[in-house]
Amino acid sequence: MENIYKDLVDKTIANIDTLFKYTLSFRNVPMLLPIRNILLRAVLRKIFPFEKPNNVETQEFTIALFTKSPFYSVNKEFKFLFFTNNIDNKDVVNGKYLDVIHDYFALIYEEDSIIIQDSNQKNLREPRFFKNVCYNDYIEYKVSDIVKTKFLSYEDEKKIVHFCDETQKLFSELSKADIQKFMSLLAQFTIKLPVYYDEYTRLYEKINPSVLFLTEASYGIHVHKLIVAKDLSIPVVEFQHGMIALTEPAYNYSLSIIKSNDYSRFFPDYFLTFGEFWNTQIRISSKTRVIGCPHLTEKIKKINEMPLLDTSKRKILIVSQWTHTSIFVKIAQELAQKLSGDEYEIIFRPHPNETGSKNLYEHLKNLKNITIDESSDILDLLHKSQIVVSCFSTVIFESLAFGKIPLIFDDVWSNIYIPKNIGIRFKNIQELIEIIKNSSELKLRNDFDISYYWESNWRKNYVDFIENELRIDV
Repeated sequence: MENIYKDLVDKTIANIDTLFKYTLSFRNVPMLLPIRNILLRAVLRKIFPFEKPNNVETQEFTIALFTKSPFYSVNKEFKFLFFTNNIDNKDVVNGKYLDVIHDYFALIYEEDSIIIQDSNQKNLREPRFFKNVCYNDYIEYKVSDIVKTKFLSYEDEKKIVHFCDETQKLFSELSKADIQKFMSLLAQFTIKLPVYYDEYTRLYEKINPSVLFLTEASYGIHVHKLIVAKDLSIPVVEFQHGMIALTEPAYNYSLSIIKSNDYSRFFPDYFLTFGEFWNTQIRISSKTRVIGCPHLTEKIKKINEMPLLDTSKRKILIVSQWTHTSIFVKIAQELAQKLSGDEYEIIFRPHPNETGSKNLYEHLKNLKNITIDESSDILDLLHKSQIVVSCFSTVIFESLAFGKIPLIFDDVWSNIYIPKNIGIRFKNIQELIEIIKNSSELKLRNDFDISYYWESNWRKNYVDFIENELRIDV
């Protein structure tokens, strides 16, 4: 069954990637790139239905988005330029938000590193632990303002219409509303692209980086930042930030695209992974290299120095998934009703895409043995929990680093994303309860090779990459 799912995803990827041949007038950018990820998900949603995420609540505008713009607040050059997203500011250290993916690396060459961050719906999560932080929103506002007086060329309009017609022919299951959405997104992006190019050219020339680290560079959605770097001969590098699987469309392209010299300039030069396992789960033209996951490694070091936890109750961590919200809310409710509150404590952890829609799960707080935890570091929650319940989250693999066997909801998505040799599967609440009650411990064997998934020598690997692969003088 697993192969059937994989074959369907591979076929979908191959079909969509035939659309790479349609390009925009400006710099011959493939018009598929900025919408490939959402197009793939729209098609896969028709094949394997899942819940749509609710919109995150928009925060109030803050002047810091302008006063901390890279054009106003940067007054020196930096060798290491990081583009990041606010959503990775997941931990708090000394009262300051830590980007769990990028800050560790930026801190190694702190005086030579700058982070330019997308605010994520104007939510800044300040103060930041790393000091050299600016916000990218200023550029977005500026570009949006400039293009108000610009129009789509007749040539590109024809190209977009033709592209969308071909997309509809390839995927008849897509609705007219879907196609209209893609047409609108492409029109907006096409008008903005030359303006983006000018703005990021000015920015890179001002900062003069030796390397650009770009979050989600493989997705295609940041191609406007990437092509400027490539044209200026700045190497582009992407850090792994979460789940990767051979069936994850964002990190898997068809062989014809990977081998084509025509498309290599639209992808990062390097992709840095958590461990060797993840290198087997990615198909892109970038050179993969194992670096490690500093936040996980350093967190485990600290945890090992802490006193033993209170184990008078078995703590069950339910890690919700935005594609499965109603399922995990129901699991939490039924566990609370059917397991004794004297023996078990349930922690419900919403996915970041769910926290803007508390109405979906807020009622759980009325159950006496459930705690809703939206903000704690997920690694701290993994540490203090004896039982981990999820579906296809990175948390499943993180739980392995804590020596725990995850309990995985058995459906099409976990079959697509999670190898069969990982965790214990359950199909319904009865099976889950039986596993919980009949398993006094859910711990990995002592000989389980954690380093295959989580390389621990991240600092040495990063310095070696910078100094010997990129040959940056620091």
